Amino acid sequence: MYPITIDTLIHKEKNCLALSFAYNNQLQQLVKKLDDARWSASNKAWLVADTAQNRSNLKLYFKDIAIFDAGPGIKKT
Repeated sequence: MYPITIDTLIHKEKNCLALSFAYNNQLQQLVKKLDDARWSASNKAWLVADTAQNRSNLKLYFKDIAIFDAGPGIKKT
């Protein structure tokens, strides 16, 4: 199982989930399935909209592959 750190942040005035993990092509392909997923070079994390659907899909897509860890809290970028 691969560790993924999830944090909440406000990016360009939108609530987002920031997903951080060591480079892994399998995880990247799964993240790209989430709505509005994009890489943020400034945050060094994948950003997705903080929606109920994305939270549900995170659990579904990564259930047997990753362990989630909560980050330090809300940040503005």
